[in-house]
Amino acid sequence: MRKFLAVATASTVALSCATAALADDNTTTINPPSGYKYHGDITQGEGSSQEVFKLYQKPDKDGDLAQQIVYDKDGKVVCDTASSKADFMWTAGNTRCNYKKPLDVIKDISSYIAAISAAIGALFAIYTTAQKFIK
Repeated sequence: MRKFLAVATASTVALSCATAALADDNTTTINPPSGYKYHGDITQGEGSSQEVFKLYQKPDKDGDLAQQIVYDKDGKVVCDTASSKADFMWTAGNTRCNYKKPLDVIKDISSYIAAISAAIGALFAIYTTAQKFIK
């Protein structure tokens, strides 16, 4: 069990490092849905890991903020408050998109790994109990 979790953790870390290394600096044209206006760039990170995101906002009839969409440099939606869809680094609230801190993402991933290992442990317990009944 520990070997399995160690391999899963190592492969996750290796994949995340390789994914960051494969990133390039291509930019694409972004076509937001109707009613959304460009609000500005959001810069996250420091040094070589700095990323720039494009923020579009849709005001309501009174001019207040109603919805937000955030695009990455490739033109993919990373956060959309209208559909509550968000990348793992973002949270989509009612009207605002918030960038998660890396520590919060690590906590989320750790809780996912703990939940998966608990499910695997439960399967082994069921298997062991079934083996006892078979004997």
